[in-house]
Amino acid sequence: MDLTVFRRVLLDTSACIYFLDGTPESIRHRLMVEVIELVERDRITVVLSPITVAELLVLPIREHSDEAEALVHLFVASCCQVMPATTETAAFAAALRCEHGLRLPDAFILATGLEHSVDTVIGNDDRWKRVHQITYIHLDDEPDP
Repeated sequence: MDLTVFRRVLLDTSACIYFLDGTPESIRHRLMVEVIELVERDRITVVLSPITVAELLVLPIREHSDEAEALVHLFVASCCQVMPATTETAAFAAALRCEHGLRLPDAFILATGLEHSVDTVIGNDDRWKRVHQITYIHLDDEPDP
């Protein structure tokens, strides 16, 4: 998929993990490297939900890895815009959960993107394909770049 047609991209936690922890040979990692390269060239903006940031920090904090925790903070600060969560975000997340049977954190991440007018969402959860309000790029469905 030509990512340059999008300006604002919401990343799910899994997509961020593929970039941060992925093996260089992995198709998922290579796709995410392509996304970050577009960010670096000011071609797209990456948007994150505060839920994604929290999910990214769980393992480094649990494992007491200051290095991994610092890497997450560096990634977020250098490549991403974390959008604020509002009461409207919460209501939208609840509606998405009810309508599509998503887990609440997933619904909240999607609601953040929709509330902040992203063009697409990149992730790897088949359940998100049910949400037709936004273009969803499922990493396992994408060809090798």
